[in-house]
Amino acid sequence: MKDINILSLFGISVEQLEKYEQIDSSIDSVTFLVRKSREDNACPKCGSVSLKIKDYKLKTYQYLSHTGIKVKIIFEHRRYYCPDCNSSFMEKNPFIRNNNYKVSPNKILEVINYLKDGLPISLISKYAFISVSSVNRILDNIVKVKRRAMPEIISIDEFCSFNSDIESKYACMMIDYVRGCIIDILPSRRSDWLNQYLESIPINEINNIKYIVLDMYRPYCDCFKKYNRNITFVIDPFHYISYVTNAIERVRIKVMKKFLVNEPEYKALKKYRKLLLTKYEPDSYQKLKRVQIWGDKRMYDSDILFQVLSIDHDIEEAYYLGHSFLSKLDSLNYESFKKFFALTIERFQNSKLADFRKVGDTFNNWKEEICNSYLLIDNGKRLSNGRIEGRNNKIKTLKKISYGLTNFDHLRKRIFLIFEKNPTK
Repeated sequence: MKDINILSLFGISVEQLEKYEQIDSSIDSVTFLVRKSREDNACPKCGSVSLKIKDYKLKTYQYLSHTGIKVKIIFEHRRYYCPDCNSSFMEKNPFIRNNNYKVSPNKILEVINYLKDGLPISLISKYAFISVSSVNRILDNIVKVKRRAMPEIISIDEFCSFNSDIESKYACMMIDYVRGCIIDILPSRRSDWLNQYLESIPINEINNIKYIVLDMYRPYCDCFKKYNRNITFVIDPFHYISYVTNAIERVRIKVMKKFLVNEPEYKALKKYRKLLLTKYEPDSYQKLKRVQIWGDKRMYDSDILFQVLSIDHDIEEAYYLGHSFLSKLDSLNYESFKKFFALTIERFQNSKLADFRKVGDTFNNWKEEICNSYLLIDNGKRLSNGRIEGRNNKIKTLKKISYGLTNFDHLRKRIFLIFEKNPTK
């Protein structure tokens, strides 16, 4: 059983030991008696090197090896006596690291890399052959993360964290738009948390911010404006586009509910909902499909769309209102979009459809920030929150495979590790 080298867990080789004996063995367990080789030590009080061995303290460590065998190590911890100052002290314990930690630096790095891969704690414990509590202690005591300096362009967004300690559903995440690295993660997106956080940041860092890309959450603008009124706020295009597509979808559902479930109009509005949201392009609408709703015949997508829009005037108006806005977005620049957007707001607000009137009012409240989405930065590209939304998807996956992370500090550290290129720093 001597080939079971559990000492490698602590970065210790057999050559460093004065004694390494197997004193007990069974089918599922083995016990080793270990004594470290004597080293040159000096008294921590007087510095004397004329030390004597006073006694040995036996300390026991138990672990499960990769073969499934329980390994017990009895360590003879040497205690020295100094005849010059009559004091005693223990030799350095190779089985203990920072904060009374019982895992080697190599094992810590292994666990950190597993954390970076997004594995759940229980699986990391199994792969690393240490307990779940040991993995959590590494996360608590070894992994340290701190915020980065504020860059010129920030992407800010929230994700669901269910932080019960502060009764906040959404946490706030900020990333560097250019480099893609995480700046910081706050436990809440509420104004009081944002203000408290910004107060702790040096004013020269906040003055360095030029652009902030966000969704339509007003406290982000209000809080940052208190400290730097020169920041240009940019609404992510996905969010104002989704306002329009959601309005079309709500109108479709209202019209659909006018009919019975077994009526062809209900079935058509439900089955071809994606057709109502798809951008109309003649080439893509020339696909023949078998349609059983209207006489079991083959029809082009354009003909199916015509049939669906003819069901009710509301769905027809919603479609043309929405797509008159969506179809022009790719062909405009900043100046032309400002004029086009003002006309769009007017059309939406004058619509007889309440859902579009609501969108028009929202667009009017965010008119400047939405128009700023057509500004071009140094590389000639428009600003968006695509990078931070991609990180939100990974965070959702992390929470899913971990069956929820209720400890916000653990969640924050794990997010930093996942998106850190060199986590062992």
